[in-house]
Amino acid sequence: MVQTLGPRAARLTRSPLGRTLAFWQLAARPWKMTAEAADGALRNLVRSPGFEATRRAARTYRLTGFTPGVPVTVAWGTRDLLTPRHQAHRAAQLLPAARHVRLRGCGHSPMSDDPGRIARLLLSTSTG
Repeated sequence: MVQTLGPRAARLTRSPLGRTLAFWQLAARPWKMTAEAADGALRNLVRSPGFEATRRAARTYRLTGFTPGVPVTVAWGTRDLLTPRHQAHRAAQLLPAARHVRLRGCGHSPMSDDPGRIARLLLSTSTG
């Protein structure tokens, strides 16, 4: 979708309705994104050379259990429409030593829903 919009992407991201249409699968409240953040996110998708290959590979990828050699935190948005809740339970079973965190009110890309909470989570994970 993003490639077909081209220079018209900025028109889409200017309005709360446009941001909702563009990001409903990724953000819990896409209408609250700033126009600048939404425009930047769309442009990043267009410029990501590995996006299509990753999207295709994700269709058949299945997580298997393993023992990580480093501390791992798995964070899951409670309003994630792309990765259903049952997969969070499966991840907890396959990675029992990992720290599992539910991000209440966040979607698939929680950075736009609650950037402060995500920053704190990343910092708490990296500092122990």
